[in-house]
Amino acid sequence: MGLVWLIAIAGPPSVLLGLGLLPIRRAHVGLVLVRSIVCRGALTTFLGAALFLATAGSSAPGRVSLFELPGLPIDLYLDRLSLLMAVLVGGLGAAVARYSVRYLKGEPTQGRFFRWLGFTLGAVLWLVLAGNLLLFALAWVLTSMGLHRLLTHYADRPVAVRAAWHKFFISRLGDCFLVTALIFTYQHFGSLEYSELFQRAAELQAANASLPWTVHLLAGLFALAAMTKSAQVPLHSWLPDTLETPTPVSALMHAGIINAGGYLLIRLSPLVGLSATALQWLALVGALTAILAATVMLTQTSIKRVLAYSTVAQMGFMLLQCGLGMFSAAFLHLLGHSCYKAFAFLSSGSVLASAVGPRLHQGPAITRARMAGIRLAALLVSVLVIGGTGLMWGWHATEGPSPLVMMAVLGLALSTLLMPALLIGSWRTQMLAVGTTVGVAQAYFLGFLVLDSYLGTSVAHLPLAWSLSTGLLTAMIVGGMLFLWWWQVELLPQRLGLVLQDPAAVPIARWRQQWYVHALNGFYSDVYLWRWLDRWIPAAPRWTVDGGLTRAHVD
Repeated sequence: MGLVWLIAIAGPPSVLLGLGLLPIRRAHVGLVLVRSIVCRGALTTFLGAALFLATAGSSAPGRVSLFELPGLPIDLYLDRLSLLMAVLVGGLGAAVARYSVRYLKGEPTQGRFFRWLGFTLGAVLWLVLAGNLLLFALAWVLTSMGLHRLLTHYADRPVAVRAAWHKFFISRLGDCFLVTALIFTYQHFGSLEYSELFQRAAELQAANASLPWTVHLLAGLFALAAMTKSAQVPLHSWLPDTLETPTPVSALMHAGIINAGGYLLIRLSPLVGLSATALQWLALVGALTAILAATVMLTQTSIKRVLAYSTVAQMGFMLLQCGLGMFSAAFLHLLGHSCYKAFAFLSSGSVLASAVGPRLHQGPAITRARMAGIRLAALLVSVLVIGGTGLMWGWHATEGPSPLVMMAVLGLALSTLLMPALLIGSWRTQMLAVGTTVGVAQAYFLGFLVLDSYLGTSVAHLPLAWSLSTGLLTAMIVGGMLFLWWWQVELLPQRLGLVLQDPAAVPIARWRQQWYVHALNGFYSDVYLWRWLDRWIPAAPRWTVDGGLTRAHVD
């Protein structure tokens, strides 16, 4: 690998990471320079990784040794997976940094903000490009430290500080899981280098022999570390609470850093995939998180809380895909969600400005019988579309639990896309909705097959096989997704301004109202956890501005 490519790919993350060593006074005095370093550093990484991927992606060198510190080899692992992630993080970082220039214009603490933004971006990029687990773990911890500084940027907001410290303690729990997993990994395999670990994992997979308990344990620990990083049940409530942070921080966290848990599993898929037990538990927790968070999301009225619970649900679905052994599908989900969520947060401020006002009029009435018929029609069309598209692209739901669960979830999702048009649209709108449904299904399957082929051996391909445990798991996941679909459909008339006319449905309406109130409050899943964590959280400081610098006064 040429020196120019190394400088273009590894140089900007190192410079960004080095901003953490810059004194705050220097950052304030040299604000223009610091701001330029962050914006151009992220953009340079984006362009460098994209150009290298386009010109030499098919012959990516894998492990690239740079130098070695005492006990810490500094090397890169460059393949299509890590380079695609570097492109994503670099592009996202450049957009967030550029947005921050305008967002924080005139504030006296811009230097401190851009210092920690650059540091955090550098840590994330080193996490993505790291060539061994030790360097990955170090970047993992540094990412959490930088994010904590960004979350407490407005330290005069008690809610923001409290949520940041909640997140801090949960992250330390994830660090413990990750470090313990590293200890068992080194004890069993004798190395922490990706190339050696993947080779040993392939040998174990080919041997088809009984695995030692340490392999199942380390796979489970990696899964637990990913769950804590990606806000999975029951450690998920910190994410919706961190809404008083600057909007660029929310965009970076929800579109970038929150994906670190999923990236850990995808990167280590040859290793984690050895344990079917770890995968099944991962699928179960991911499905539970997706169902719970999506149920709560549908009841929220704040735009940012809707986006926050949407992120939790999407992370749950991504970990569900990892648990099903479909790591390429999980990575496709990661890419799509990151781009969408960055755009959603960075444009959330213009939503109210573009709204024409609240809906004050009452819409037309609809009977529950007609509503049931439309549900059935939408579900039938979606199942036919997903089934036909799957057969066209070589997916068969009967091959195993993984394609069956994925096609069931996709079918239910497409039916909710189709249903509003069937309820209130003209026949032209309905035909357009059916065509859109077909197009979305085709785009998903095509995107998955292209990405799966492009990644090649960078990820493992380990779909679950039928057994008693996987059969029960499939039934629970599909049943939970059916309940979520029912809940979304129940709320659909209300969201469209329609009125259900059915006196016999009064008991159902009362039960739905009670469930709505519980969902609005997140099913109180965080009450006991936060009561315990509040004992360890330091008093929130009061901040004043003195000469362009911030000073803390702790009561």
